[in-house]
Amino acid sequence: MRITSAVLAVLVLTIPCQAATIYVNEGSAGTGSSWADAYGSLQDALDAAVAGNSIFVGQGTYVPDTAGLADPREATFQMKNGVTIEGGYAGYGTADPDERNVELYETILSGDLAGDDGPGFDNNDENSYHVVTGSGTDETAVLDGFTITVGNANGSNPYNKGGGMLNESGSPTLTNCTFTGNLANDYGGGMTNWNNSSPTLTNCTFTDNSAEYYSGGGMANYQSSPTVTNCTFNGNSAYYYGGGGMYNVESSPTVTNCTFIGNSAGWDGGGMINWESSTKVTNCTFTGNSAGWDGGGMYNHASSPELVNCTFSGNSAGEVGGGMGRNESNNRPIVTNCILWGNEAPYRPEIYGSASVSYSDVQGGWPGEGNINMDPLFVDANNDDLHLLPYSPCIDAGDNSVVEPNSTDLDGNPRIIDGDGDGEAIVDMGAYESMHAIKVDMKVTPQTLNCRSRGDWVKAHFTLPEGSTVGDVDVDTPALLGPFGFESAYLEVFVNEEELVEVEAAFVREEVCSLAGDWPEVLNVAGFLTNGDVFLGTSTVRIITAGLQEIVELASQWLQGDCVYPDWCDGTDLSRDSVVNFLDYPLMLNSQVEFINE
Repeated sequence: MRITSAVLAVLVLTIPCQAATIYVNEGSAGTGSSWADAYGSLQDALDAAVAGNSIFVGQGTYVPDTAGLADPREATFQMKNGVTIEGGYAGYGTADPDERNVELYETILSGDLAGDDGPGFDNNDENSYHVVTGSGTDETAVLDGFTITVGNANGSNPYNKGGGMLNESGSPTLTNCTFTGNLANDYGGGMTNWNNSSPTLTNCTFTDNSAEYYSGGGMANYQSSPTVTNCTFNGNSAYYYGGGGMYNVESSPTVTNCTFIGNSAGWDGGGMINWESSTKVTNCTFTGNSAGWDGGGMYNHASSPELVNCTFSGNSAGEVGGGMGRNESNNRPIVTNCILWGNEAPYRPEIYGSASVSYSDVQGGWPGEGNINMDPLFVDANNDDLHLLPYSPCIDAGDNSVVEPNSTDLDGNPRIIDGDGDGEAIVDMGAYESMHAIKVDMKVTPQTLNCRSRGDWVKAHFTLPEGSTVGDVDVDTPALLGPFGFESAYLEVFVNEEELVEVEAAFVREEVCSLAGDWPEVLNVAGFLTNGDVFLGTSTVRIITAGLQEIVELASQWLQGDCVYPDWCDGTDLSRDSVVNFLDYPLMLNSQVEFINE
């Protein structure tokens, strides 16, 4: 068949355009066809890009183009539908320009048009109002792997919001981005989502952004529904009103596996404000946030947010609700599987106002099914480590019915694990799911502890299940004595005569005795396996008082002891002379704790 030039032209025109990659490298002056021929300006690449294109941007700093603008501060990187913009590449001149590492090869989009910013927000009067704009876009507009910084939205509407990024009726996709040091006069120093915007954010960080007068230092949402996953809001501030981390008005954001830490508000909601909003918050932590008035962690007005598996600790408010504040009668937050403990406020430090709370640990107590009022036993709340110790009362204490299928905790580990090893998998309270616990036989020596007698150690002896090996035990991680959190001084692992693995964990006697008057009803000792599991032994504990009748009864029991080997006779022989007699009696008078193995 003969093909004419006209037919060939038609055939060529009907072949779909192939996706092209456009390259950008700081200091280059090419046409974007390769790293060696890269654009030096991201703006030039955006101008050239069409749907289906990807823009690869090498490490360095890029500012928006001010050419042709009456007000240079209106310069912004406007995203496009169908165009993916990726930063974090090593770029031209490196051994492998295609190597990508967002942290190592930081790629910065800056609003510092004059290049003269000082520390903080100094010399930013000429900076871009919005460093990036996603208005009018959908989810096919992608920004991945950038640091967005020093935008200054201090103008009149719409230039009074979204210093780092403004999305007005826009729903782009953002991944691995950091918003830092951005400022807005009114709303959303880091980002503003306005008028039916539904951006998707994953693995993003908002840090040290500020809303000068109103709300949302990190992010402000108005009539919008962003999806925010695995993101961190740290050190953002709203000077005048509130929502240091996030401010939601008439919005329905979904916030999952996020951390709100050290954010502040002049008035309300150091971590988050919900105002006439339906916010869903899952597997999130609120720590070290502060508000001048109400709601150090979260403030709710005419809203009924749903909180599942969240932890509030170390937040503070100047008046009420250090954890969660100002829940008036026209709103009722639904709180399930959460922990609110260690928050501060002059009045009602954990929760102020009405709230529907269930299967949660609230300091001071709260009415509701499954609620407890017990120290959650965080690993280290003072340093914001809100993981649960292996013997926390919050383990396997939640409600499985509110947990979505295939859910993970804040660490990305699977939810609903049998954390206490009783054969029934129940979700934990709080943002972190505990490790799997294997219950094992344990004996504590001495069984009767006389803190005035001699001795260096209190020892827990574990027998691991058949089939265990010495190499299964993590000897580099100390065992933990609960609920106090004392670490073992050393571990010994060996195979006994029955060819079972035994573990001996020795605790400093002086440490154990320091809290001998505060023993709980159940004492737990947890050790760790190399696969990350926990083995857990349990003993009941009884305080021995010095009442005469109890002394006589106990003494009679001791004198009936049959001491046939020199091992304190399971605690009966306090004088350690291999004989149970009245030489043990004066020592018995000072005994404080008896360990009785289950």
